[in-house]
Amino acid sequence: MSAAFHPDAAMLLTYAAGSLDEATSLMMATHATFCPECRAQVAAAETVGGLVLDDLPPDRMAEGALGALMRQIEEEPDQPATPRAAHPVGLGLPAPLAPYVKTRSDGIAWNWLAPGVKQTLLFEGPDVRVRMLQIAAGKPMPHHRHAAFEFTLVLKGAYHDESGQFGVGDFITADVGVSHQPVAADQGCTCLIMSGAPMQLTSRLGRLINPFMPF
Repeated sequence: MSAAFHPDAAMLLTYAAGSLDEATSLMMATHATFCPECRAQVAAAETVGGLVLDDLPPDRMAEGALGALMRQIEEEPDQPATPRAAHPVGLGLPAPLAPYVKTRSDGIAWNWLAPGVKQTLLFEGPDVRVRMLQIAAGKPMPHHRHAAFEFTLVLKGAYHDESGQFGVGDFITADVGVSHQPVAADQGCTCLIMSGAPMQLTSRLGRLINPFMPF
């Protein structure tokens, strides 16, 4: 079943051009594993980009550029290759997540966030975090608002909130100021989330603990 909600066309084009940051590229690549429609758009954009490059006249290299490059290669110390993480066996996650998922002997290295809600951090940059969130069957997330953008991709199960129902492969964009309370469906829900700032809990107790929220 194909996704019903997708990244916008401009984001897919930028991804196809190889110009997105690592975190957003991870979101796009993972969504594309579920969505044949977006895979086709990316493939078409890559094909067009290749044809454009083929038609461009070659640039002349600066005098001595090749020799300078060869000297730089020779002077560069050898670095041992860092092995790429193998896809965690039996976890049933999309392949693009493999290098990012932290595991323990019993599976994914989940951390408690709230009753019925677990999370694990996959990527952290200066202004962005990517994490996986797992919500138990029928459980709600704490009601919260967004202080920055948030992208959500449903990996397993489904959830609903004030704006609708979302299933596997759906890519949802939440803008600054969105306030909602996601609730997992009967089969539970696992999501990949990219956010530009920690969520802000809206309850009286939540407002007290907001300064200590890691996400």
